[in-house]
Amino acid sequence: MFARVKVLCEGQTEERFITDILQPYFQSQNIYLQPIVIETSRGLKKKRGGIGNYKQIKEQLQILCKDKDAYITTMIDYYGLPSETPGCHVSNQPSLYERVKFIEQAVENDLRADNLKVYLSLHEFESLLFSDLSKFSLIANPRQCKALVKIVDDFCNPEHINNSYDTAPSRRLKNVLPEYAKNLDGITLAKEIGLHAMLNSCPHFKEWIDTISTSARVSKR
Repeated sequence: MFARVKVLCEGQTEERFITDILQPYFQSQNIYLQPIVIETSRGLKKKRGGIGNYKQIKEQLQILCKDKDAYITTMIDYYGLPSETPGCHVSNQPSLYERVKFIEQAVENDLRADNLKVYLSLHEFESLLFSDLSKFSLIANPRQCKALVKIVDDFCNPEHINNSYDTAPSRRLKNVLPEYAKNLDGITLAKEIGLHAMLNSCPHFKEWIDTISTSARVSKR
């Protein structure tokens, strides 16, 4: 019998990442991940992907958390997080990891669901791709690969690649690789890089993966 994990995620790329890369890893642990792309509008013309405000996150998590037989989590970008998200304006912790954990905990406190673990990607999905730049040779020329290496050299790990409109990981990639297509190239690179390299390079991401492994099995009992 599988433990069920529902993952509220930000877009189609994250959906594919969960299905194609995370699900095979967890399958051996008898844990089944179900990605659910956030709805940004409802009615006759439903739209999926992207986040406009915190209310969208909260309402959909409230619905998911009613399934007490499932473990609920998220894969939402820290970059571009709605400003009204709990904890965003009172988080003055000195380190990046302390800040993001403070906000994650504030959202969990707001939802008050015992089957919920909030995860915010630092700073977004593209950070994971900086875990092994050698794989970029699949889509980049040597000059572009060298420029990507220089980006990583400025930070202690990919999760620290900074958070602003011009310097977020996806913007840096597009600056070097204007032809980069997230939903196609992002997943191709992620498969080549592999989960092991991402876990070694991205501590906050690894902590989330380890938490799912432990907590989903506990919630199954």
